[in-house]
Amino acid sequence: MSRSLLNNIHLNLAALFAPLPLMLAFSSGLYLLGARDIVGTTTVQISADKRLDFDSTTLQADVENTRNGTGVSHKFEYIKHKKLE
Repeated sequence: MSRSLLNNIHLNLAALFAPLPLMLAFSSGLYLLGARDIVGTTTVQISADKRLDFDSTTLQADVENTRNGTGVSHKFEYIKHKKLE
């Protein structure tokens, strides 16, 4: 293998992999400056006449209906529940 061929292979591989550490440095800098996703928890108190059945197959629709009645307009990805004893 000639020296120029090795040099071309090296430069092509470097061109492919150079964006990865640059993106890492850029995203880390943004994170340190405070530009990060904010994930929060919202506890919603519902009235005693409304009950949620956590074993229901329509739990997500039930939660959306309850949420609409309380004036909360947050979107949610999943429902985390625990049984109070």
